[in-house]
Amino acid sequence: MKDRWALAMACFVTALYSFLLVSHFLFSDKDLAREREVRTRAQASIMKEKEETVLNNLNARPELVGVLSLGFTAVFFLGLTLDAALAMRKWRGLPLQAGSLPGPAVLWGGRDVLQALLFLFFMEGCLFLIQGGASFFLGLDGQVPDGVLLLNSLARDLGVACFVIWIVQKRYGQTLADLGFRVRGLWSGIRSGILAYIAVIPPLLVCFMILAVVLRFFSIEPEPQDVVQIYLKDSTQPYLLVLTLFVAVVGPMMEELFFRGFAYAGLRKRFGVWPGAVLSSAVFAALHMHWVAFFPIFFLGMFLAALYETSGSLVPSITAHALHNTVMVGVMLGFRSLSSGH
Repeated sequence: MKDRWALAMACFVTALYSFLLVSHFLFSDKDLAREREVRTRAQASIMKEKEETVLNNLNARPELVGVLSLGFTAVFFLGLTLDAALAMRKWRGLPLQAGSLPGPAVLWGGRDVLQALLFLFFMEGCLFLIQGGASFFLGLDGQVPDGVLLLNSLARDLGVACFVIWIVQKRYGQTLADLGFRVRGLWSGIRSGILAYIAVIPPLLVCFMILAVVLRFFSIEPEPQDVVQIYLKDSTQPYLLVLTLFVAVVGPMMEELFFRGFAYAGLRKRFGVWPGAVLSSAVFAALHMHWVAFFPIFFLGMFLAALYETSGSLVPSITAHALHNTVMVGVMLGFRSLSSGH
């Protein structure tokens, strides 16, 4: 039965995405393409204006710049100190995390991970058809409200999470604890996640700096990620709190459940620790659908996989992921406030 469902989903996904690909190349509307190009240029121009406004507001408030610089410097050097401490523990042959739990003995493997990925694309396809039908009947002309995009992301993440839990519990008789959701050592795991994220800030910043140099060298000005664009819109104000809760809390929990607790664990069982980490992190980065940010997101995925591997629990990786997203949200909100002159 499971093979029939997988085959049906594979046929649906293949047919839908093949049709969309062929339609894009054979039946693309030149006027619509030009309209999108004009819209993209307009968004880039607006972003440049916002960046200039932010710089002007920062220059007018040197005390704010001083506080931000002091805080950033303190966190950066704290991260370097933690990195040195972790390197010393590694050199002495000690575990990187004190009180870590043994990793769960999972029963699922690479085939189950592939089926879960297939289900993810199946969900995306279904939501795309529903969204397209609603846009057509409501006369939205392809412009989908940001609230609908948020609901689509929530529905997709919850659907995939339920599918993963179904595989783990019904197909293999295992529990959420085998996915890494362990109550034992909860506060210790949260503390480990916070310290680990502070420790990864220096190398993560190096990744961003390398990316910035490469983009500047090739004169590439990429569009901001969709979530960044949504945050910077004035229309986002009514549901800003809901969006923040999704990005900073719900999203990290669902993504860690899938990418580390399920995908990494299954791929590790099939291929080993390093191949499992690389494959799961590559998928994690690719599914964010932003090629410029692929390398930093891939690095973040490798860090989260290592955190899960060394702790035996999802609590530290969820904490670090949530903290990272919270920092990004804080940056976006700060940019939003300074770019509007408030």
